[in-house]
Amino acid sequence: MVFQFLQLLSPARGDRILEVGTDSGWTAALLSWWCGSDGITSMEVDPQVAAQAAANLKTTAFTPHLITGDGLAGCPERAPYDRVHVTADVSRIPRAWIEQTRPGAMIVLPWHPGGVTSCD
Repeated sequence: MVFQFLQLLSPARGDRILEVGTDSGWTAALLSWWCGSDGITSMEVDPQVAAQAAANLKTTAFTPHLITGDGLAGCPERAPYDRVHVTADVSRIPRAWIEQTRPGAMIVLPWHPGGVTSCD
């Protein structure tokens, strides 16, 4: 499933990508390998999961920008993004993700009517 979502995302070298849901850090590492670590921002809401992802990524050559926080708000200080990759089910796209993307950007997410929603 990860590879199917990455195919839909269609990242390119040099893209600036916001990943919402770091989990183990594996996808952040894949995106860093493909696009370069400098442009990857990965957010994880759970501090324990974020700490484990940071530890996992330290064992690699990849250094994406990791943030522990609510991914629904995005990360405006690292915007604009060419791509937004979301791992949590959502029922609607938060306005912050749209506002933080460049024209023509792509947002890939698992839509689910009962998924996480923002307060927008």
